[in-house]
Amino acid sequence: MQETHEGVEITVEDSAPGLTDADLTHVFERLYRCEESRSRDLGGSGLGLSICQQIMLAHEGRIYAEHSLLGGVKFVVVLPPE
Repeated sequence: MQETHEGVEITVEDSAPGLTDADLTHVFERLYRCEESRSRDLGGSGLGLSICQQIMLAHEGRIYAEHSLLGGVKFVVVLPPE
């Protein structure tokens, strides 16, 4: 977590496996699941990141995903100053 000119930035990243470029462009879409092989019994519903994005928009913040230098995915949440 760090303070920037945009507000507070929270970064979470993991190691491999990551997401493809195509998955990164769709990961916040409602009902999108990266692994088509996962059933709803074993995987998520594809709503979590979409809900996170809507929460951030309601608070005038933003959330985005990109490739991590660790080989996985890096999620960044930016909360505006009060």
